[in-house]
Amino acid sequence: RYADIITQSTRDLSNIVNEILDFSKIESGKIELINKPFDLYELVESTRDGLFASTIEKKIDLFLIIYSDTPKILTGDRYRLKQILINLISNAIKFTDHGFVSITVLMEDETDKKAMLKFNIEDSGIGINIENQKLLFEAFKQIESNINRRFTGTGLGLAISKNLAILMGGVIQLFSKPNQGSLFSLLLPFDKTPDQELPATAESDESGTVMIYAFNERALSE
Repeated sequence: RYADIITQSTRDLSNIVNEILDFSKIESGKIELINKPFDLYELVESTRDGLFASTIEKKIDLFLIIYSDTPKILTGDRYRLKQILINLISNAIKFTDHGFVSITVLMEDETDKKAMLKFNIEDSGIGINIENQKLLFEAFKQIESNINRRFTGTGLGLAISKNLAILMGGVIQLFSKPNQGSLFSLLLPFDKTPDQELPATAESDESGTVMIYAFNERALSE
C-alpha cells in the first residue's frame, strides 16, 4: 500500500514538473513541433489504453469511435497531439462520477494535401457554467465550488492544450452546461501521407462509422 502511494505521488510530482516546464516553453516561444508520419489509429488507441484503468476504478464507460473515412497515416507532431488528448480525456474522467466518457475521431474537412480532423471528448460529468468556462483555459485557474474542491491539479493542463492546439494551427472548443456534461472539441490540421490504409480489423457499417472499442467494467466481466 505504501509503495503504491509513493509510486502515485512520484507520478503526480513528475506530471506537475512537466506541465510547468511545458508552460514555460510555450510562454518563451521555445516549443518546437516535430512533424513526422504517424499512425493515428495506434496513437488514439494507446492513449485510451493508458487511461482505461481510471475509468474502471470509477465504474464509468469509456467509448472510442473512429469514422471510417478518417485517414490512418498522417504527418504531424504525434507527441503534442497525444499530450492534448491525454489532458482532455483525463479532465473528462476526473469530473465524471457516473455514466460515460466518449472519444470520437472524424474528418471535418480535407483538401488534396491536408486533412482537418475533429476529436470530440464528451462526458456525462458535472458540467461547467458560462462564467467558469471563460476561466477554464487560463493558466493556474481552477473552478472553485464545493463539488470541485475534491479535485486537485495545477490548473495548467487545459491552458497548455489550448496553446499547443493554436501552435499546431488548430483550436479547442467547449460546449457545456451544469449537470449535463461537457464536450471538448479539438480541431487540428494534418498533412496527408501517401498510401493510407485502414486497419485490416476495422469494418465499416452502412452509417459510415467504425466502432473501435467500448470499454467498461461489465465488458471485462463478460
